[in-house]
Amino acid sequence: MATFEIPARYADKLEVIETKETRTDEEILASLNQYDPVRSEKNIWAFWNDGVLNMPVWCQRNAVDWVRICGPEWTIRVLDNVPESPNYALRYLSPGNLPDCFVNRTMDGPYVGQHAADFIRSAAILEHGGAWMDTGCIMVMHIDRICWDSICDPDSPYEVATVIRGDQWIFNYFIAARKNNPFIRRLNDLVLHLWKGRTNHKGVTQNDLFSYQEQQQQQQQKPSGGLALFDWKVSMQELLDYAMQMAAWNRVALLEDAGDGFSGAEYWTRHMLLLDFAPETGMPMKLLGAAKNGGARMLELLSMERRPQQQGAQAQNGNGAGGKEEGDDDYDRREAERVVWETLAHSSFWKISHVKGLTHKPQLGSLLDAPENTGRDRAPGTFMELLRYGTVHFRQKRQGPCLRDAPRPEFTLKAGLLEPERAVGTV
Repeated sequence: MATFEIPARYADKLEVIETKETRTDEEILASLNQYDPVRSEKNIWAFWNDGVLNMPVWCQRNAVDWVRICGPEWTIRVLDNVPESPNYALRYLSPGNLPDCFVNRTMDGPYVGQHAADFIRSAAILEHGGAWMDTGCIMVMHIDRICWDSICDPDSPYEVATVIRGDQWIFNYFIAARKNNPFIRRLNDLVLHLWKGRTNHKGVTQNDLFSYQEQQQQQQQKPSGGLALFDWKVSMQELLDYAMQMAAWNRVALLEDAGDGFSGAEYWTRHMLLLDFAPETGMPMKLLGAAKNGGARMLELLSMERRPQQQGAQAQNGNGAGGKEEGDDDYDRREAERVVWETLAHSSFWKISHVKGLTHKPQLGSLLDAPENTGRDRAPGTFMELLRYGTVHFRQKRQGPCLRDAPRPEFTLKAGLLEPERAVGTV
């Protein structure tokens, strides 16, 4: 891989660091395919249904770079649902914290892997602590700086970290907490309840526990927060079923009393470290609007070849003459360079989405999965190569991520965790 310098424009935002990891990608990947018993709460959990060696190559590179960025104090594990695998989820997790359909391997439907990952993320954090990251996340900032130092600080109010865009709807592609967290415990209990007797997600949120969703939808008229990010081609009900764990999180965060004196609404407003979606995990989408437009434009830009002079004066200044319209090579290269450097300077990580089959246009994750695009996530001479290099070799000078205050709910639910609301109260 080539080496790169920090442009003068970003010299006050980034600094060069030396990675202590000397193993090759292949050696690190092989280590991720070995059983590694839990020794602390410093765990990064991920999941791929068929195993880490069967992940798309670009996702494998993501996990390998997590190892390089976080160092030996953190253990990265990509669990799976293959009984003979060293990473089989039940080697690490108690069956009682997972739905029967996962334990018995009877799941069916189009999103087996996605919903198995939902089960794993809450169960793993509940039992062992640490952070969950989807395999589509390109890490930029060390996990300690993203949230873990704050979560472990006894003087900090933060106990759970995740990503938010808009209202109480979070993105569950990143969640972090110490083990036995009370909010995560109730989230996991609710998911277990929802999946009791089920083998797939169809209709999972069509029950009395989510009757308040009708009121929310009437107030909002259209999807809001994270649900408004993509050009969905499915109904809101289908979307809620797909995003059932996020719907469950929303319910826990609205409960005034979960039946045991625990107030999810109070916990939500006091103890959540909320990363602001756009700058912290979706900078390329913010700059290019790629979520609504699909991933093709982003793939085209970031896999363009960088011109030699862009490592010289133009890159040092962050400027350059050339075309001014989309489709002009000079304009496109400047756009691609801006996306990469803004991500390296201002993001915690970049979540590359799939949401396969749910949007009108394919997202970047689905495009990178395609065999014809193998290797475009790090092709030599491209902007993606620059991005990959920068995440490992550059460090942001800012103190920490851009956070959002937890928004006060417009209403709360007066009910136990597993019972329909007795009344709806306005906050």
